[in-house]
Amino acid sequence: MILRRTTFAGIMAVLVFTTMTGCSHQKTEAPGNNGASESITGSSKASGGQTDSNPKDKNIASITQKPGAPIDGKILLEELIAAYQNAKSMQISTNAYVKLNFGPTQEFNQESLLKFQREPGQLYMNVKDPASGTHILLADGTSLISYTGLTNQYTRRSLGSDLIAICRKINQEIPQTMAAPLFLISKGMPLGISTAKYIHNETVNGTSAQIVRGAYNPSYLADLGKNIFHIKMSPGPGSCSYEVAIDPNTHLLLRSTIHLVWNGMIQDQKGRKVPFTPMIDITETVTNCSVNPRFSNEEFRFTIPKGATEKFIEGSSDL
Repeated sequence: MILRRTTFAGIMAVLVFTTMTGCSHQKTEAPGNNGASESITGSSKASGGQTDSNPKDKNIASITQKPGAPIDGKILLEELIAAYQNAKSMQISTNAYVKLNFGPTQEFNQESLLKFQREPGQLYMNVKDPASGTHILLADGTSLISYTGLTNQYTRRSLGSDLIAICRKINQEIPQTMAAPLFLISKGMPLGISTAKYIHNETVNGTSAQIVRGAYNPSYLADLGKNIFHIKMSPGPGSCSYEVAIDPNTHLLLRSTIHLVWNGMIQDQKGRKVPFTPMIDITETVTNCSVNPRFSNEEFRFTIPKGATEKFIEGSSDL
């Protein structure tokens, strides 16, 4: 899931773009008990933060649950991160239900497609929904391009073929939660997570899944809110939480749900300070996934849409 800055109803608000969070119908094309709530040491930064500067292949077997011990939600998330960081390439499709509750409430479905590979580092992300149209992020090995269909404009910035650097830049400029690009730069645990508790097993799209629930680090949420809305924000009333459904065989996500609430103050049209409590709810389900597919260079090539114009970058929010 990607949280993108924009202006909504005369105040700084957010349009939500979901990215692919896991794999349900997995295709591998190349080799590649209730538990107690566990506290997780994480970064307090919404962008950058505790990330792995050079993630290496993780040995999933070394972090597997101990026989006979209660299932540990923290270990399930560590296995998830290791699975994504072990992949040489992935293609993931998802469908998400999105509810934005600030100003007029918006509810809509969103479809996403993500492709990435490590050598050379390239990435393609396409997100479509009726509220915000089409949004494309593409890293072709020399540039990072962002295209918005509503305005038919694109931006371009120089960026090399290091997949980790690509994902880190995307996360810095467009904050993410429970997203594959975020998993690729996380160190051990998904960025911003403070607790993880295994709840039970259930079936998701015909696949047995391990359900993990938990909360976000309050400092992370405060930084994330400020990064999105450009004003001082704190975790708002109600629980800021997540739930993930993980395939116990592949250790990849089948479904994710986030509930985020912030509390802040904004100025109304008369200059008076009034409470601002935005709320975001997203449930995203993976519909198709391939692990280690082979891509052609053309799949990471940006073709300028008819009539599109380039918007030259002045700040991070222009990405």
